Amino acid sequence: MRQAAGKKGELHYVQSLSYDSNGIGAFVKNILIVHSYHYEFPLRKTTSAYLFSFKRYANARCFYWNAFLWSMPSFLKKVPWDAVIFTDLFAMERWLPTTWPNVVKNVDWIKDLSCPKALIPQDEYIHTDQLNQLIRTLGISHLFSCANAQDVRKIYAEIDWTKVSYKQVLTGYIDERFVDELEKHQGPQPPRDLDITYRTKRISPSLGRKGVIKSNIAGVVETAARERGLNTDISLDKNKVILGKKWFAFLQRSRWTIGTEGGSGILDHDGSLLPRVEAYVARYPSASFEEIEAIFFPSRDGEINLFAITPRNFEACVAKTGQILIRGDYNGILRAGEHYLPIEPDFSNLSEVLEQSKDENLRLRMVDNTYRDIVMSGKYGYDGFVRTVLGELPLNNTSRQNSAYEYLAWYLVRTLENLCWFVIALYRSLGVLVARATRRTR
Repeated sequence: MRQAAGKKGELHYVQSLSYDSNGIGAFVKNILIVHSYHYEFPLRKTTSAYLFSFKRYANARCFYWNAFLWSMPSFLKKVPWDAVIFTDLFAMERWLPTTWPNVVKNVDWIKDLSCPKALIPQDEYIHTDQLNQLIRTLGISHLFSCANAQDVRKIYAEIDWTKVSYKQVLTGYIDERFVDELEKHQGPQPPRDLDITYRTKRISPSLGRKGVIKSNIAGVVETAARERGLNTDISLDKNKVILGKKWFAFLQRSRWTIGTEGGSGILDHDGSLLPRVEAYVARYPSASFEEIEAIFFPSRDGEINLFAITPRNFEACVAKTGQILIRGDYNGILRAGEHYLPIEPDFSNLSEVLEQSKDENLRLRMVDNTYRDIVMSGKYGYDGFVRTVLGELPLNNTSRQNSAYEYLAWYLVRTLENLCWFVIALYRSLGVLVARATRRTR
């Protein structure tokens, strides 16, 4: 990825060193990256870019450990850890009450470590009781949150802020390797034969009025766009999800994509609101938002403002696809009228925006703006994310020699992690085969 040269003396974390060439005595920091991913295989491109960003950009020996599948052997716990980082792919396990206690038990030994311990959670509007408890139990020293400074105090009300440092980060970043690959292998671009596209799922009313706009925008825009003769491909159908390279190819066929900020305006601290609302919606599918609000969360919508730019926005920037978005802050990165066409939350200006969308020169100016200001600026890549996280951690810079034990421990952990991915791939493949067999017998 093209990036402006850094200032003299500025610290840059680069592609990880070749561990085999370090030599057993070479000093390399040991960073434990904890996750518990087991949901799908192969990983989505955005998931892979996030998880392995530390391996790619941290000048350190990164030990990846899947706490869902195994508990670290005692002899590996003796590695002199310089930092432990709990990724969102660990924190998201709190959504599963049956497996979360066991996963937490597998990391309990980390509470006795004296090194910096970081937590990088997302979806911090729900199951936050578990996050608060995790921070206290493990002695987390650094919280990298998607919430602003005001909301983070509400979400983590049980935390002693004299012991925990806070830094705001984004929900996702640009994969620099993918951008480089596109630049190196640019061929004839596919025709932009789709005027407006979108893929998402139905959003629960438990996220508040601003949250459900993410799904409501689909039907409103599709109806209005088709009335104006625009060619659309908009869907909330889970069976029409597009993944991987097919998703990017879909974006490259799109003149515009619609969307909004991701997040919630309601704090579901124990996770009980979501299932209660969903059960009511299943029983009364025609219930209005106002009815649901009055029953389940009266006067609570807006108690937090946990909304942010999403990886979808960055993907559109990379694909040079225009964006028609609900007006919002987008972390101050996307600016209305310059980087996207803004729709008011009440859709009052939708007709005007759809007329503007027909102007191809306008679209080209906007996508050039986003590509220059966001993609090519180098400000929003995973290298910067890793630099931000490691720059906040007080890593021990005292020179010491790495032992043969540390080198062999890293090699063993790498082998175990590869085995974990094999197990997940096998489990998911068997699940697909069972599902297909079940469908055939119906």
